[in-house]
Amino acid sequence: MSNIALLYEAIQKEINSISFHAVHFFRFVNHFYGCISVLEMLAQEEILGLVDIANIPFAQIGKEYGFFNEGSLAYQISNPDYEKVWRAVWKEVGEAHLLDLVDEIEEKAFILVEKAERSRV
Repeated sequence: MSNIALLYEAIQKEINSISFHAVHFFRFVNHFYGCISVLEMLAQEEILGLVDIANIPFAQIGKEYGFFNEGSLAYQISNPDYEKVWRAVWKEVGEAHLLDLVDEIEEKAFILVEKAERSRV
């Protein structure tokens, strides 16, 4: 299975495991957007390799790159594969700079999050 397919699976598992309490879900969504932002920057070569993000604790990605840069929004993952797969996809995209692939990943990943958000309401 490719890293991209594993990413969708890991996102879905993470969504399934989080509490749908508003604050928990907001932390997840902010973190998710941070992960997507990093993906876009890597594809566009705006981050110098993986060195910059390798030193940021994964829980802080949303704080650093999400919509809200608030320290209290650190997200604690429940599925260790979630971080592992994101980092593998970042590496893959960072090396290849394939914007089309990023667009595809974003589209499918956003569908998973939007579906979860609709079911939460």
